[in-house]
Amino acid sequence: MFTCVWLAILLVVGSVLNHPPWLNASAARLGYYEGGTVFWEARNPDNPREITIDFEFNFDSRKHSSTHYQCTEDDIATQKKLRTGGQFRVGDAQPLWADYYCTHLDRRRHAATGVYRMTYTLPSNEATAEISYTECCWIPGIVNNGRDIGNGKGWNLASTININHKDGVSINSPPQGKTFAKYSIMSGCTYSIHIPHDDANNDIVKCRWTSRRKGECNPNALDICGTPYFDEERIKPVASLDKGSCELSFGEVETIPAGTYAFMVMLEDFAPGRSRKPMSKTPVHFLMNVFDYEGECRQPILHVPRICFAHVLGEEFQIKMVATATAPYHRITSIDVQGYPTDTPRRVPGTSADYEITFRFTPTELKTYTICAMASEDQRFISTQSCFTVKVMRTEPAVLGVDRANSIPAKGSQEAEAVVPKWAIKFKRNIQKGVFSPAYVTLRDSNDVVVWRVDATGPNVEVVNGDTLTFPNSHHVFLEYEAEYTISLDEGVVQSNDRKCSVKSKPAEWSFVTKLPAPALNEPECSISSMRFYIPKALVDLGGHGPEIMHLRDPQCTGANYNETHYVFWTSYDLCGTTFERNGTDYTYGNTVYIPDEPYRPVGTEVTRAPHEEIRFTCSIPAKTIKTLPYNPSPGITGYQMFNGRADFLDTLEDTTLRLFNSRFDQPYVEAAPPLDVAFNNRLYFEGEAMCSSYRNCDAFFQSCWATTSENPYNWPRHELVKAGCKEDWTLQIHNSGASNKVRFSVDAFAFLGWRIHDTVFVHCNVFVCPSNDYSSICKRGCVNPSSTISKRAGSRDVMSVVSSPGLYWQE
Repeated sequence: MFTCVWLAILLVVGSVLNHPPWLNASAARLGYYEGGTVFWEARNPDNPREITIDFEFNFDSRKHSSTHYQCTEDDIATQKKLRTGGQFRVGDAQPLWADYYCTHLDRRRHAATGVYRMTYTLPSNEATAEISYTECCWIPGIVNNGRDIGNGKGWNLASTININHKDGVSINSPPQGKTFAKYSIMSGCTYSIHIPHDDANNDIVKCRWTSRRKGECNPNALDICGTPYFDEERIKPVASLDKGSCELSFGEVETIPAGTYAFMVMLEDFAPGRSRKPMSKTPVHFLMNVFDYEGECRQPILHVPRICFAHVLGEEFQIKMVATATAPYHRITSIDVQGYPTDTPRRVPGTSADYEITFRFTPTELKTYTICAMASEDQRFISTQSCFTVKVMRTEPAVLGVDRANSIPAKGSQEAEAVVPKWAIKFKRNIQKGVFSPAYVTLRDSNDVVVWRVDATGPNVEVVNGDTLTFPNSHHVFLEYEAEYTISLDEGVVQSNDRKCSVKSKPAEWSFVTKLPAPALNEPECSISSMRFYIPKALVDLGGHGPEIMHLRDPQCTGANYNETHYVFWTSYDLCGTTFERNGTDYTYGNTVYIPDEPYRPVGTEVTRAPHEEIRFTCSIPAKTIKTLPYNPSPGITGYQMFNGRADFLDTLEDTTLRLFNSRFDQPYVEAAPPLDVAFNNRLYFEGEAMCSSYRNCDAFFQSCWATTSENPYNWPRHELVKAGCKEDWTLQIHNSGASNKVRFSVDAFAFLGWRIHDTVFVHCNVFVCPSNDYSSICKRGCVNPSSTISKRAGSRDVMSVVSSPGLYWQE
C-alpha cells in the first residue's frame, strides 16, 4: 500500500483514464507529453519491501489545461506541487491522482521537466508488482506510422517491481536509463543514440521496443507503441534498435521523412547466466524531430567520458565538457545537461572550433545519478548524447594512492640520467587515464622552479601493466647530477579502473636526488641531442700526461677527468666533427677518441707522426625521434675499438609525412627523384600529414622547420623557417589544408651564402601530432612566443613529435 503522506483526493473533471471518444480531439490539441521514465528502488535496508518510486516527465512548457498545470519559475523556487493528468497505479493499491514538482524550465525550447516520488510497500507475501501510468496525449504533430495514429497518442509508463534477484541473495534493483526529451536530426543523414543504462546488481541490461502483448501500451491510444514506422504500411522503421548495446540507429537504410516521431523503449535486466526471463523493467520515452536541410550533414562532437564516478554526498561534483564544431566558422551555441541548467559555452583558448563549459552539481541523495549531455551547433545541429553516472557515497571511497618507492623517479635517492627518457608513476591499484583535464605531473628543482610538466590526460601518456602511468620526458630537459628534484601530481592525473565506479587520484608529491651514474665503457650515453662516452683509466696509458692529450675528430674537443676511475668525452651531434649517416630506420651519429702515445708537438700543429689508438663510439636514435649510422675510421692506427649505444625513448610517436607540392597542393613531387632545380623567383609548397593511426581524429602542427646543406638535421649553417610554432622566415605563409591532420606552408626559394650557394638545401620539420580531443595540446595552442617559454634547459613538450627529413631538397 502507499504511505499516507502521499494520499491526496483531487476532484478533476474529465481526468479519467478511459476518456470518451469526444475527448480525444480536444486532448490531442492540448497534448503536452514529450517523454519520461519511471524508476523504483528498495532503498530502506531495514525493510526491502518498502519501495521508492520516482516518476520523471518531460512537458511542453506552453501547455495548460484543466488536467495539467503549467510550470513557472516561481513553482520551481517554492517547490510547489502541480496537478497533471491521469493516475499512478502500483500493484493492487488504490490509484493516486498524478501530481508533479517542476525541476527545470527552458523557455527558449518550451521545455519543462517534472518529477514525483511515492513510497509503496509490497504485501508480506509478494515480491513483485506492476507500475502503470497511462494518459493522453503526446504533443501534437506526431507522425508515427505515416500519421496513421488511430485512436490517439497516449502513453503508458509501465514498469515491473521485483525485489527477488535470481542469485537468491541480493535485493534486486531495476535497470536505470535516461535520455533527453527531444532530439533533432537532418533528414537524409545517419545518426545514433545510445540509451545509457546502469544496474546496481551488475546485471545484463537489454533494450527492446514496448509491447502491446505485454500490456505496455495505452489501451486507448495503441498506435504510439512498439516499433515506430514512417509509412502507413508499417514496413519501414524509423530506427533500428540494437538490443544488447541499447543503440538506436537512424537513416542507415532509407531516408527518414521530416516530422516528429515518438519512441517508447523498454530496458530489462537479466541475471548473468541464470535465466532468459527478465527480472524487472524500466521504460524510456522520448521524441525525435527530423527536419529537411539542403546543406551537408552536420554533427558536432561532444567529448564526455562514458564512465561511472564515485562521489561523496554533499560535495560539489564538477567536470569540464568540451564540444567541437564541424568547422571553425560554425559555433557551439549550447552544451545541455538533461535536467540541469548550464552556462553558454566559451571558446577554448587557442582553438578555432572547440567550446567548453564546466558542469557542476551537488548530490543530495545516496543514489546513482545519470548525467546526460548534448551539444548544439548554431542552435540546430546536435551531437550524439553522451552520458556518465555519479554514484553517491556517504563516506570517501578508497583512496587511489601512489606507490612512490616503485615509481620512476622513486622517492629518495636514485640514479638518474642526464635525460630521463621514461617516467613511470606506479599506483597501488589498477588505473585508467584521467578525464579531468588538465591534470599535470610537474617537476621542480630545489629552488621550486618548474623544470617541466606534462598533462597526464594528454595524448603521449599511456597506462602500462594496468597500474603504471608512463610518458616520455621532454627532450630538452636535462637533470643535474647530485641534485634534488620534486615531482608532484595534481588531483585526477588518473582514475581508478575499478569494476564499477571510478575515483580520481589524490594529489601527491615526493622528492628524489640524482646520483652520478657508474660509467660503462661498452655503451655510450645517448640523449636526443648529445652523447657522452666514458673510458676507464685502467685501460689506457697516457704516459703520465693528462686527459687533454686525447681528443675527438675535432682536436679542440679533448678528454676530461670524470672521477677517480674514468675519463669522459662529451659532444653534441653538431660539434667536434661528429659524423652523421642515415638508413631506413635510424639516424646514427658517430665520433672517435684519438689517444696518441704522446702530446702533439709543437702545440697547435696540424700534423702528427706519432702512432695512436682509436676508440669509436656511435649513438643511434629511433626513426621517430632522431636516427644515425656508423662512421668509417681511417687506417694507420695501433689499436681500434668500437662501441655502440642507442637512445631509449618511449616510442609512442605517430607516423608523419612531409612532402613538396605544386602551388595547388594536388601534385606532390616524387621523394626519390633527383634534386629539384628551383629558381630564386619560385615558391616552394610543403605539406605535413599525420597518419592518426592511434586516434580516430588527430591534429598536425609544424612546431619547427629549418634548412641545412646536408641530410643531418643538426648540421650548420642552419636557416630557421618555423620556430616554436611561429613563422621565422618573412616570406613564409601558412595555408589551410581543410583537414586537421594536414598542415601546409609555402616559402620563397633560397640558397645559403658563400661557397655553399650551389649546395643542395635540405628541409627538416618537427611535425607534432595531437589527438583532436586534447584541448590543451600545442596543436590547439598554435604559435608560442619563444621569449615566453621556459629556458632551453627546461623546455616543455606535451605532445608527440617526429623529426622528418625525407629528402625534400632543391638546388639553385
